[in-house]
Order: sequence, then structure tokens, then C-alpha cells
Amino acid sequence: MKNSNNKSIDLLIAGQGAAGYAAGLYAARYQIKTILVGQEFGGETAIGGIIENYPGNAEIDGFDLMLEFKNQVINLDVPIIESNVSSIEKNEGSFTCYLENDETIYAKSVILAIGRERRKLGLKNEEEWIGKGISYCSTCDAPLYKNKDMAIVIGGGNAAVEGSILLSKYAKTVFLVYRGEKLWRPEPILIDTLNNTQNIKLILNNTVVELIGDEIKGLEKVKLENE
Repeated sequence: MKNSNNKSIDLLIAGQGAAGYAAGLYAARYQIKTILVGQEFGGETAIGGIIENYPGNAEIDGFDLMLEFKNQVINLDVPIIESNVSSIEKNEGSFTCYLENDETIYAKSVILAIGRERRKLGLKNEEEWIGKGISYCSTCDAPLYKNKDMAIVIGGGNAAVEGSILLSKYAKTVFLVYRGEKLWRPEPILIDTLNNTQNIKLILNNTVVELIGDEIKGLEKVKLENE
């Protein structure tokens, strides 16, 4: 879509994830003049791998599902600008939205559907090991662990269990480390799969307190502390 410098619309939707597309769909059906903006296609759903709990699809890849969402919005003539919002100013009766591509959009209403950033451990030197042993997306990087002796997943929710199951198809052994006494948040069907996967080892009541590695070799060890 060819961009002009300034636009005046009824609604600006920030975010190209499931919530943003859904908002765009409903806005278009009510003939609300809308623009959807965002640089990251599909949000967390697009990189979440296979989805098994979406009504109407027993199994669908998250990327493909988000592509269907996006195409449906496009077919309703909702413009999509591939740029993030850098700032928003509230004026009397409207909002001035500045985009990172230097466009300015004036909107009567704004919906923020920008999702959230992936949670980090907050450990010293964590940033140094990103891409050198630390990953925040098992779906993206699981193949990199093919034939590796081990992979370590930290967390106790659905994402951690799903990531462990996926990594078990590549790494020889997967350690799932969780600070609690038991896994109570994940869906029971995921727990069953986890328990029936022989090369996944569950470590409870432990927290990662230190990352140990080499500048050349990358991350080599993690130090655990019993809770």
C-alpha cells in the first residue's frame, strides 16, 4: 500500500496479532474507517507452532491461522501499514499517532493490541547469550538442537511444556526446570504428553541463578538453586 504523510480515520488498531486482526474484522463489518498498523506479523500465535484448541480446526499451524486472519481483514479493505507506533498524543476528540516510518495518523479512537514481550530470566549477562545458547522461541529455534546432548527449558506454563515436547524431537535429552512443586498451570493433555515422553526430565523446586559460558563456545552451563 502506498503511504501518504498524513491520514485521518475513525480507528487505528496497533498490532498484527490475533486480537488486532479480530478488531479489524469487526470494525470493517461496521463500516468504521480503520487502519491496522504493526511490524510483527501474527504475534505470538504465528510462532507458536501447532494449535490444537482452536474451534473448527482439530490441528492448525499458528502461522497459517494468522495468515487466514490477515487475508480476511485485507479482503474487507482494511489497510495494513507494516510499521509500529512510536508514540501517541491525545488531543481534544482525537489521537495523533506517530509511526516509526514517519507517517502521522489522526484517529478518533485507538485500540492497542500490541501483546507482550517474551519473559526473560533477569539474570546477569543474559542479553550476551541471546543467539549463543539462549532462545525465547522454541518453535523458531528447535531445529538448532538436532542431535545436541541436551536442551533446557525454564518455566511451568503451557509454553514451557509445549516447547519441551517440541525440543524432545531434536535434542537427546530435554530438562524442564520449574521453581514450583508441581506443574499445575498447563493443560492436562500436555502434561500427559510430557509424562509419556521418555527423553524429557522434569526438575522441580529449582531456579536458574547463573548462566555460565564462553565468548567463543557460547552458553555451556546453567547453575540451579533449590527453592
